[in-house]
Amino acid sequence: MPRSDYFRTLHIFDHPLEQLDSQVHDSDSINSTVSIRMRDKFRKFLGMSKSKSESKDVKPMTSNRSSSIVSQVSNDPPGNNQSVLSLPDVHEAKSQPSPPNKSQVIMDIFPHKVLRPVIKTALPRLHERIESTVQLVYCTSLLLQGSLPPSAVHGDDVASDAALCFHEATLNKAELDWLEEMKKYPMEQDHLRWLLTRMVEAFVADNSKDSVKIAEIVALGPVLQKEPYRKLLSSLIKDFGDARILDANLLQGLVELVQSTSSGYLVSNDLVSILSILRARLQGTHLQSTEYSYHLILAVSKVLDVMADHKVQDLDRVLQHEPLSGVLSGLKGSSDPYLMYQACYAFQALQYVPDDESALQAVLRHSTGVVDGLVKVYAVFKLDLASVLEGLGSLQESIGGIVGVVTTVYEGASSLMESGQGVFDSLREGLNTGQKRPWYPAIKAAYAFAQAGQLKDLRQLIFEAPCRRDPLFQWGICQLLGEIAVNPVWAVATRQQATTLLGHLFKVDRDWGHDGNVRAWMLTIVTKLASNSDHAVNTIAHALLQDLNQNKNTSSQHPYPLTARLPIPVSSPILAKVHNIPSVEYDLHKLIVQRLKEAHLPIYIPPMAKANLQASDDDLFPLMDKVQEFLASDRQVMLILGDSGSGKSTFNSHLESVLLQSYTRGGRIPLFINLPAIREPEKELITEQLKSYHFAETKIQELRQQRQFVVICDGYDESQLTTNLHTSNFFNRPDQWDVKLIISCRSQYLGQDYYDRFVPKGAGHYSRPTLDLFQEAAIAPFSKEQIQDYVELYVPLEPRTWTTQDYMSRLTIIPNLIDLVKNPFLLSLSLEALPKVTEGQLDFSIIKITRVLLYDIFVEHWLDVNKRRLQGNVLSKEDRAMLDDLLDAGFVTVGLEFSTKLASAIFDKQEGNPVVHLLIEPSIIQFLCERVKQHPYFEKQLLAVIELSKTDPSAATAAANAITILVRAGVRFNGADLRGIKIPGADLSGSQLDSAHLQDADLTDVIFARSWMRQVDLSGAQMNGVRFGELPFLKEQMSVSICVYSHDGRMLAIGGMEGNLSIYDTTTWSRAYQHYDSGDGRVLSAAFSPNNQQLVCEWNLRTRLWNFANSDTILDLKGSPWVISVVFSPCDKQFASVHDDRTVRSWNSETGECVFVLRGHTGGIAGVAYSSDGKRLVSGSTKDGTIRVWDSETGEPIACWNIAHEKDSHLAISADGKWIVVVFEDKIQITNAFTGEPGPVLNGNNTYRCMASFSNGLWIVTSTADNTLRLWDISSGLLISSFSGHAHQIVACNFSPSGSQLASGDGGGYVRLWEIDTSGAILDLDRPTSRVLTVIYSPDGRSILSRSSVQGLQQWDSLTGVFVPLPLKMGDDVSLLTFSPDGKQIATGHNDGAIRLWSREADTAECTLLGRAGSVTRLDYSPCGRWIVSVSAIQARLWDLHTNEHPGVIVSMKMFTQAFFCVTMAATGQIVLNPDSGTLRLYDPRTQDPCSALKEISVDFVIRSLDCSPDGQKLVIGSFDGIVYLRDFRSDKLCVELKGHGTSVDAVAYSPCGKWILASGDDKVRVWRLRTGEVSSWSCVAVVGGCSKRISRLAWKPAVALEFVTGCDDGSIRVWRIMSHEDADGGDVSVQMLWGNNVGLLCTSKLIFRGAIGLSPMNQRLLVQRGAIDGSPPSERHEANGEEAD
Repeated sequence: MPRSDYFRTLHIFDHPLEQLDSQVHDSDSINSTVSIRMRDKFRKFLGMSKSKSESKDVKPMTSNRSSSIVSQVSNDPPGNNQSVLSLPDVHEAKSQPSPPNKSQVIMDIFPHKVLRPVIKTALPRLHERIESTVQLVYCTSLLLQGSLPPSAVHGDDVASDAALCFHEATLNKAELDWLEEMKKYPMEQDHLRWLLTRMVEAFVADNSKDSVKIAEIVALGPVLQKEPYRKLLSSLIKDFGDARILDANLLQGLVELVQSTSSGYLVSNDLVSILSILRARLQGTHLQSTEYSYHLILAVSKVLDVMADHKVQDLDRVLQHEPLSGVLSGLKGSSDPYLMYQACYAFQALQYVPDDESALQAVLRHSTGVVDGLVKVYAVFKLDLASVLEGLGSLQESIGGIVGVVTTVYEGASSLMESGQGVFDSLREGLNTGQKRPWYPAIKAAYAFAQAGQLKDLRQLIFEAPCRRDPLFQWGICQLLGEIAVNPVWAVATRQQATTLLGHLFKVDRDWGHDGNVRAWMLTIVTKLASNSDHAVNTIAHALLQDLNQNKNTSSQHPYPLTARLPIPVSSPILAKVHNIPSVEYDLHKLIVQRLKEAHLPIYIPPMAKANLQASDDDLFPLMDKVQEFLASDRQVMLILGDSGSGKSTFNSHLESVLLQSYTRGGRIPLFINLPAIREPEKELITEQLKSYHFAETKIQELRQQRQFVVICDGYDESQLTTNLHTSNFFNRPDQWDVKLIISCRSQYLGQDYYDRFVPKGAGHYSRPTLDLFQEAAIAPFSKEQIQDYVELYVPLEPRTWTTQDYMSRLTIIPNLIDLVKNPFLLSLSLEALPKVTEGQLDFSIIKITRVLLYDIFVEHWLDVNKRRLQGNVLSKEDRAMLDDLLDAGFVTVGLEFSTKLASAIFDKQEGNPVVHLLIEPSIIQFLCERVKQHPYFEKQLLAVIELSKTDPSAATAAANAITILVRAGVRFNGADLRGIKIPGADLSGSQLDSAHLQDADLTDVIFARSWMRQVDLSGAQMNGVRFGELPFLKEQMSVSICVYSHDGRMLAIGGMEGNLSIYDTTTWSRAYQHYDSGDGRVLSAAFSPNNQQLVCEWNLRTRLWNFANSDTILDLKGSPWVISVVFSPCDKQFASVHDDRTVRSWNSETGECVFVLRGHTGGIAGVAYSSDGKRLVSGSTKDGTIRVWDSETGEPIACWNIAHEKDSHLAISADGKWIVVVFEDKIQITNAFTGEPGPVLNGNNTYRCMASFSNGLWIVTSTADNTLRLWDISSGLLISSFSGHAHQIVACNFSPSGSQLASGDGGGYVRLWEIDTSGAILDLDRPTSRVLTVIYSPDGRSILSRSSVQGLQQWDSLTGVFVPLPLKMGDDVSLLTFSPDGKQIATGHNDGAIRLWSREADTAECTLLGRAGSVTRLDYSPCGRWIVSVSAIQARLWDLHTNEHPGVIVSMKMFTQAFFCVTMAATGQIVLNPDSGTLRLYDPRTQDPCSALKEISVDFVIRSLDCSPDGQKLVIGSFDGIVYLRDFRSDKLCVELKGHGTSVDAVAYSPCGKWILASGDDKVRVWRLRTGEVSSWSCVAVVGGCSKRISRLAWKPAVALEFVTGCDDGSIRVWRIMSHEDADGGDVSVQMLWGNNVGLLCTSKLIFRGAIGLSPMNQRLLVQRGAIDGSPPSERHEANGEEAD
């Protein structure tokens, strides 16, 4: 074994002695039966079960061997996993393992020979003192190599020379130069050898040999001369033999010293002595401690390896060989599988150490193949792969011949067993494999190849070794790969490849891991690699571990280290003693070792940061890079800010570890200080910390005078400090500490002016701060990529059933959770809580993981952490006693009770005038909202604060916060009495205030974006600074095609489909310019010049550039190829145009001359843009799928990138040309135009129509099929806002230059103006707004069921509007549904024509009625519940539910394609059906012929909707002409016509009392009332408006009078109540909205702002546009408005 072999395998399987059982299985062979009986006799002697070959379940192992893994492809199926190891049938010993499929072999793993692993340090200059033991070994090994002949360095014996393990075979220039210099000074070489000898002498004389000293002295083994080597070896043998208690470090040191021996240094007695001690120890300890036994057997294996390698002869059979065999055989009953496997390995190694007499020699003499094979296998020491493989093959083939001679030696072997000697030896001689198994030399060959760096040969050996299917061989190879992966001496690529190969063998190789124990061992290795601190390896191991963990039955428990070797010395106490290194340096080394041991961060994600709190979130940098930059600069103080839980302490701990690991003598000393643990940090900060590490005062003074420090202060805020630590500790002053000071602090702890606490004072004028000595950084929240990295590290920390993908999918699907966990601390809490919170949940999208839930976890966690901190802090005697009392009472419990009482006391005692700040932090608001939802008493308290503000002005800010929280929590204020409340600065975005009373309220600076304010009374309210999130809309005469702002934002150009062009002054929003020429075609594009003096506009047939100031035309192009879009360059001197001939043209904006034509696109070009510096021109096409970048000055192409595209996808380019966006139907892809790298993918729940615009490269706005605008953050891909209100398709939109406004135009000629900065945050931003197709009450009125085209079926509490999950799983193809009259059943119609009946009690489908006429469009029960009538596109069916069969009777056929099948069931049980546009038929299912109509009535209008009166005598009909007709069944005449609807009436509904009728067809509901008297009449008493789209569904609430629900095409559902219907004068009644869902738009219909104070003219105009009432005559309102909104 080479001296440099510091590796050795650890083997594991359940029952290693099963390897002694050859599976001789041949039912036709008498010899086989005899052999089995013989074998069972041996097994019985050992107390083992009978041969496995007798079991009916055991099948012989077969395989198709291939001579080369590269040339053959295996067709063998993988075998079954076994619980114990088994060997091939001896009759099939010639069968070879089947190689894996060529396509499955990762050929780039270990592709060639690599440099051997080396340990290097800095080379000392001439006469410079050696700093460490590692440096001494490195230098001495170079001297040894320099003295060797070339053949010794590059020849065949290179693998066996341990001295070379500290350097490469080929020296680099620095090493050669150092050697040349050293050759000139022989005394320097003698000094190094003298140091080695003195260190051995010092160690031998030392009575306290701790692990550090042992590791240090054993490292010298490869470079020691023979005399000190033997002296050291004798000392270690004696110390180990004399020790009463097993010292594992001493044993490991002894073994490693033996392994590193040079040729001729060892004699047989040395190894025999060691083996004798180990055997004696084994006999005395294997029944006491499995850990000690494991270390001893491992040592036996390594010593036997060395004995075999050095060909130690004639080991005494009686005194050593057989007793050791007996000890090893005695371990067969151990319950520790690792121990049993190592015993088996040691036993196999023992067979390769020749003894003086053995029956085995008889076997070997009869088996020349074995001998020949062993000879060839030992070619490994010449590193000849071909010879090794040939020898292994011979050895494998010879196994079969051994059985043939077993019978001749059986009696002799049996007598040995009976004498109690050689049990294992005789058993192996008798029936195993002729003692020597091929896997053992094969593993040794593998280690030799690895040590020599011949990794390519190692890979080939793994895949082509004849014994590769042997579990023992697989075990050793896995161990070797794990050791390579974990050893930092190897190159990173090599370690990564070793990990990858391990995974390849597990997942792909058909011959590998059939044995379950091998698979468990592989999983153990990967688990340990995943916990390795080296990111280069653990990243691959984490990914692999997730695959391996899919096998839940595979155990990964392993109580022993992956590699049994002493660590590389990090300190040099022996060298320090010999070489007079200052003792303070040794103390520092001990401190560094201690801190590195304590520094354990199971998860660390490098944080990103920005320059300060005010810096943009887009300008981020790695925090570690900025700290390293600080350390290399002249600055003295760096402040690291961050929110609670942002990872400040974690980063500080990691920074300390990094600096400790890179520390060199004489450099800055890293010192981590937990500020709350220091008694007086203002005075003796460093001194107190060093004293806690037991530094003597003299050494502290030496460090103060001579050394430099990096002091990392953690927890400035927790220590409640306000002083400047740099100043108060006199850092960096003469004769004081030389310090680089890093301080971390929570951002919220500091006020606005905090520099004085941290900025150092300049030298010579200490009263003045010096900013150039100060630096700061603020930690940014986690990105999604950092979150995923965190989860990948979190999953393998302990056994879990969830994978990384499981956690990430929950974090992404659960609403708002991904934003919540951007805080690392909340992320850690969420990961702990997720499995419990989601347990049993099928729909993760409805789970609510709130800050309240995490906060409750956090409070308990925080109290527990601080309990431990207080226990470790320096406390006074009184404080310590108080802490002890708290610990006895339960620290966490008492803390929770105290915090609850404190919060209540603060809230209840407002008269103390506490300081209350306006809430603006979204996370805090969201947290309090969640608290409202979970704790009703908190809502009541907040409402009380709002009420208090009416009489107490000091409560105004608290009231503003309270109502902000309540609105965000979904609390509705419809009809609320809010007169006189004071809520200045409140954010009421998305609030519901229908019919609320806000007279005389203080609404200064209140935000009402997207608020439902119908019928709100704002009379006399203070409204200075009020914002509604919108400006008054602009109305063009024709459809809008473009919206473009000028560069200064003072003008907005709007182009139309008919060629019209308007330019508005954005300060007054008055039209400043208008142009119309229908002959030019529609306006396609327009652009203002950067100086705002010129405008270029593109029509279909004309391009015109003119000076906007004087209207002079500069350029007028006619007849050129059709222009699609234009853009100005930043320099004003050029503009570019895109044409329909697939070209881009560049024009001189001063002369109108075409500069050049850019060709290259093969498909239509969608857009063009200049880079911000004007040097590049970017064009993109979704037709040819390319982005092209051009030089704007020369026209030469710069780059071309391919992008994903589809036939109907859209493309847009940002104004600076940096970003290209391709809009698909279901997603949006962002791409960097300059690099071609893909950016975020914006995924929503909507169908996207077109791309709108970019804003400052930060935001992007898109439009969707529901005419909603959605605002996205480009950097994160997150949706941040949405804007609803357009009634027509959005065709154009653009941001103002400041990004504060957004203009959007639609096909109806409307241009909406949105305020971006006041949009506010709302829930369900990405809610698709699909039309409501069904809305009905349950018969008891408690629930409302709705169905829309996207959300499907939903259930709501009719009183509160709270969503109630629907237990029935009805599928996605439900077209409509209805309740049975008793409410116990639900009938659903489906798109395939089926009708299913569901039991509400059993939550199951009772039966299915099969129809074959297409999707069900109408469905209704008869009042008695026996009948169901269904309507589809071509027919109506009547179903009898009281029969066993439900074929369905066809009662009517559709006559006209334009007709609408309308149906209603009268209270009498009769059916009214509208089979075509102008016909009504009356059916009675109770008659003998239900298919025959009782009556048919023809009308002269198109019927759109029907409903019967409660008494069944009247019919209300909604018509296409906008009239509601009432017909009496008895007279067959139209008795009443209700007019005034204007458009088609698509929904009508009779009230349960029969006195009210609802009718709708547009965006309003008209309420009709029957007035009785001498002459009954119907009158419209209310018009309910404010909706953005058509109201198509109506339903009255059963049992409760005068409540109804509406369903709208914008996806909203609203519940209304008629509040005052007993009006005396017969006038209109009041209708109030009780609640609404999916409202989300600004409504001010019938809002009253008469006498409002401070309301701006612009806002007044907006309110009037939306139907508000200001007291002015209607004609004036119309003139100011342009039209009436309601």
